[in-house]
Amino acid sequence: MKTTLLSFFLFSLLTCWAQQERLVASVQYFNKAGQSADHDSTVYIYSGLRNIDSSWGIIQDADTTYHWSRNNATTRYVLTNRNRLQRTTADRRSISFLDSYDSSTHTFSVASWDTFAFTPAGAPLRRQHYIYNATLQAYVISSDDTLLYAPSGYDRTEVDYQYHTVNGIWQKDTFMLSFHHSDASGRILSDSSISISGLYSSTIVNQMSYDALGQMDTQYIMFSTSYNNVVISVSGTMYVSSYAPSHLLDHSLNYSKNFSSGQWYLANHDYYYYDGRGNLMEWTRQTYDSAGQWVNSDHYTYTYDSYNMLLTTDIRIWSDSAQQWVLPPGRTGYHYHYEVYGPTAVPDVVSGSELVLYPVPASDMLHVAADKHTDDPATISITDLSGRQCGQWSVSGGPYSGYIPVGYLPDGIYLLSISAAGHTTQRSFTIVR
Repeated sequence: MKTTLLSFFLFSLLTCWAQQERLVASVQYFNKAGQSADHDSTVYIYSGLRNIDSSWGIIQDADTTYHWSRNNATTRYVLTNRNRLQRTTADRRSISFLDSYDSSTHTFSVASWDTFAFTPAGAPLRRQHYIYNATLQAYVISSDDTLLYAPSGYDRTEVDYQYHTVNGIWQKDTFMLSFHHSDASGRILSDSSISISGLYSSTIVNQMSYDALGQMDTQYIMFSTSYNNVVISVSGTMYVSSYAPSHLLDHSLNYSKNFSSGQWYLANHDYYYYDGRGNLMEWTRQTYDSAGQWVNSDHYTYTYDSYNMLLTTDIRIWSDSAQQWVLPPGRTGYHYHYEVYGPTAVPDVVSGSELVLYPVPASDMLHVAADKHTDDPATISITDLSGRQCGQWSVSGGPYSGYIPVGYLPDGIYLLSISAAGHTTQRSFTIVR
C-alpha cells in the first residue's frame, strides 16, 4: 500500500504553465546505530527518465541510472554501478544492463542483464535475467518469468523459473506459479501464488473486495508454508479500509488471524493525512498491545514542491522513553531532485565555452555539462577557497553531462575543475540552503 502511494505521488508528472518536472536524482539516507543524524547515503542519478513502470519489478524507466555510494571515512561519493536501458522502435524496454564500475581502471563491465518481450498491445509477456557464472566462465540465464493471458484479457498466469547449480549442473530449480483474476474494469479481485524450492513450498492467497464507488474496502491475505507436502505454518492478515468524502484513503485497520481458535484480532491501525492538493503528508501506524491499548509505532512524513512532486520522505518510530518520534538505527529517508523542462524552462546557469553548471546556487545536486573535445577519460574535482579538495570523480571520454552530489558540502563558494588530455577548465559555484 505504501509503495503504491509513493509511486503515484512521485511519478505523476504534472504540467505547470507548459513546464514539467522530471526526476534526475534520488538520495537515500541511512541512520547508523548510536547516531542521531543521517550518515550513510546512496545517490541514484537518472537520465532519459520517461515514466514509472512497476511491471517486472522495475521502478524507474530511465535510459541510464548511475549509483553512487558514500564513503564515510572520506565523506565522498564513489561511483559503484550503472543501469543502461535499450529500447525498441516502439519505445518499449528491450534490454537492461547492470554495469559494475572499477574505480582503479575507471571502466565499466557488464555484471548482468535482462531481456524483455511484450504483447502487440504493450502488456508484459516475458522477462529473462542473465548473470555471470564464475564456474562456467560464461553468462547464463538466472530467471525466466513468463505471463500467459486469458482470451478475456482480464486474467493471467505468471510462471517464474529460478536457475541454480544442482549437483554441479546449472539447471532449473525453484519456480513460482501465480494466478491473477480481474474484473472488466481492471480491478484485481484475487491473486494467488505458489513457490517451490526442493521439498519446501509456500502459498499466498490474496483476495480483494470493493465498495459501490470502486474503492477497495477489504483485502485478505493468507500465507502457508509446507515441507514434503505437510503444512508447517499458516498465517492470515486482513485490511479494512475507510475513505474520506474526497475518495482519499482515510484510515485502515489491520487484523491478524489465529488459526488455532479461528478468531481475528486487531493488530494495527493506520491513519493517512493529506494537504489541500490531495498529496499524502503523513502516514501514522499504531499497534494494539496486549493490554488492549493503541500505542504509537511508525510515522512517515512527506513534502512536495509546487509541481506536486515528492521531495522528501522521513521515516521515524515512537520512543516511549523520549515520548516523541525518533530516527531509529537502520531506517532510511529519501530526497528527490527534479529538473524543469518545457518551452519556458530556463535554469540558473554558470557557463563558459566548455563548462556549464546549474542550478547555481546549488544545494544537494549540481548538473555539470562539459564539451571536452577529446575521447580521453576526464577527472572532475571540487575544491574550496583554501585549495582543499572536497570531492573527485572520474568520467568517460567525450562530451559529459550529468549530476554530481554536493549535499555533503557546507554553504560557501567552491571551484569545480574538469581535466582531460592535459587541459583543465574551471568554474566557481556556490552552495546555499
